[in-house]
Amino acid sequence: MKPFHHNYFKKRLFVVVFFLTVLIKSNAQAFTYQTLILKGHYILSKQDRDQLFYRFQEFQKASIEFLGGYKPSHDLLLNLNLYLERIEVIGENGDTTNLPYLAEMSILKIDKHLFFYDYHYTKGYVEKLNQGTVSLGAKYNFSLSADGRTPLTKYTDWRSPIWPEDRYYTRWETYFFVDKNNLLYKATRPSILKLIPNSKRETKRFIRKNKIDFKAKDDLFKLLEFCNQSEEDGHSAKR
Repeated sequence: MKPFHHNYFKKRLFVVVFFLTVLIKSNAQAFTYQTLILKGHYILSKQDRDQLFYRFQEFQKASIEFLGGYKPSHDLLLNLNLYLERIEVIGENGDTTNLPYLAEMSILKIDKHLFFYDYHYTKGYVEKLNQGTVSLGAKYNFSLSADGRTPLTKYTDWRSPIWPEDRYYTRWETYFFVDKNNLLYKATRPSILKLIPNSKRETKRFIRKNKIDFKAKDDLFKLLEFCNQSEEDGHSAKR
């Protein structure tokens, strides 16, 4: 999905829409909350819904891998609905339906992006942003409220494009460390020290020297690149 751009909405929704973006300051890419405010009685078009609610602007070719390595031969057209927190598929008749979750389903590859279902912690789909002994996972979150604070039931708004009051749609990412078994750990200092037991001293020094912000995606990538390389070097030395 393309990132939200103020100009996009300014051109299409110049009377009724504006953004509030809250940044936690960091030298790296900041962790952001993106809030779209829709004025009451605004008609939410399909294009606006696609821009707001989906991980990708358009449905992408995708493949599924099951436990044991089995992969169906035919590709599907899939997308992640961030609003309803589900994977959707375009059927043979062109209709969009919910892809049922199967416990045997190991990994979803949508275009070049890898997803898996986390049924232990978040009870939702997580995108694996890189590969390594420890990977970085992103859980996409979405809330709807009438005042920016009090949550509304999202499902009542999904099929009703017109709402009498203002609506606050807020989107943000939560980052996790992912081990080789696709188990999640909060992206914190204690978690990475637990997951990289052979390089604790070096990792502590790296975190301190680089002032790693555990809410900043770029910092987490930098940290995992160092940790995975250190772990690999450690295993090589033992051989």
